[in-house]
Amino acid sequence: MLLRHAIRRLLWTFPTLLGVSVLAFLLLSFVPDPTDDPAVAAAMSPAALAARRRERFLDRPRFVEPAPLDVRSRAAAAVAAIVDGGPGAEAARGELARLGGAAL
Repeated sequence: MLLRHAIRRLLWTFPTLLGVSVLAFLLLSFVPDPTDDPAVAAAMSPAALAARRRERFLDRPRFVEPAPLDVRSRAAAAVAAIVDGGPGAEAARGELARLGGAAL
C-alpha cells in the first residue's frame, strides 16, 4: 500500500514539473521589454538601445526562430567581415572570439 502511494506520488511529479515549466515560460515570455520604457529610451542612444536588446536576446522572435544560424555560418560571416575590414570588423573579431573553439 505504501509503495503504491509512493509510486503514484513520483509519477505525478513529471506532469507537475511540466505544468510549472510551461506556466513559468508563458508568464516570463510576456514580461514587457524594459527598453520600451520612454525614460530608458531617452537616456540611451539608439545604438546602445539596440545593443542592449541584442545582448538580452530581445531582438529574436519570442517562440520560433524561422532561420537559425549555426556556428559554422556565423563563423564564416565573421571571418568574411574581418577580411573585408569594414566598420564591422571589430565586432566580427569579438563574435569570433566569443564563438571560440566551437567555430573550428
